[in-house]
Order: sequence, then structure tokens, then C-alpha cells
Amino acid sequence: MSNSLYVPREQLEKWMISREREDERFRTFLKNSKHSDKDLDAIVQRITKEVWSDVDCQLCGHCCKGLKIIVDEEDIFRLAVKFGKDSYSFRRKHVSQFKDDHSLYFTKTPCVFLAENSCTVYDDRPTACRDFPYVYKERFRTRLWGMITFTGICPVVHHIWARLKEELSFRRTIKRR
Repeated sequence: MSNSLYVPREQLEKWMISREREDERFRTFLKNSKHSDKDLDAIVQRITKEVWSDVDCQLCGHCCKGLKIIVDEEDIFRLAVKFGKDSYSFRRKHVSQFKDDHSLYFTKTPCVFLAENSCTVYDDRPTACRDFPYVYKERFRTRLWGMITFTGICPVVHHIWARLKEELSFRRTIKRR
């Protein structure tokens, strides 16, 4: 796998900020699109396969460096076993809980299991990491705000979003009269 579509995080963030209004308009465009959820999902998944073949997540790691990694009890158990610990000890050392919704996350950012840009627990990584950036899940249209945010973090999402604009013939600028 190549990494020809890799983009430094700083550049992704600049592009996200500079395209904020355009992306909000594109979100509205997608919400009101004539494409069914099933059709839009199929388009996104096809584009995702094309983009994914040119990005190696193990050489990037932007998400691991900048996002809180959400974990569940199964993730904690699986990783505790991997390190020969009990779930309680693992949780005390590596996991915190959000006050508002009580979800669990790795306490340290960047992720404690990131070495350089490589995940040291890749085969046992948390479910949230396996699923990120959530482009293969059905009902893409329901996650558009997240996708806009992820264009500033993930080269895969950035390129999917840009190609989706092209494919759906989204007009980038509004013509003034």
C-alpha cells in the first residue's frame, strides 16, 4: 500500500478552516440530495475503497495523536489480557471516564499505544479505532458534521469528502448576481 495521499495534519486543519462555509453548504447539499441513503452509502464506499488503497494509516497516526480514544469494557478486557493484567488494573492505569455521558477513553493523548506513527496493539486495538473514520458504516448522511470535523484530522476523510464533491457535481462557489 502506498501513502501517496498522505497530508500533514497542519495542512488538513488549514484546509478545513478555509473551506468551512463550503463544507457547511455541501452538508446541506447532501442532506437535501436526491440520492437515497443506500445510493449515497454506495458512492461513499466506492470512493473510500479507491482512497484507502493510497493511504496507509499505520504511517499517518493523526487520529491517534489528536483524538480521545473511546474504549468499552470489551476493549479493556482484550488489552488487559494482552498485557497480562486484570481489567481493573489496566483501567486504573490507562482509562478515564467522561463526566457527561460516562463513556470511557484512554487517558493520554496521543494514545499511549502509539509508537512513532504505528499502533503497538494494532491487532487488539479498540473498536473505535477499528471503525474510524466511520466511512464504511451505513447511513453516511447521519454523520456529516463528524465528517466535516474529520477532514481536518484524517487524510482518508479529506480525500473522500473532496471526491464526493466532484462526483456529485457540487458547485464550490455561489454565483453572485
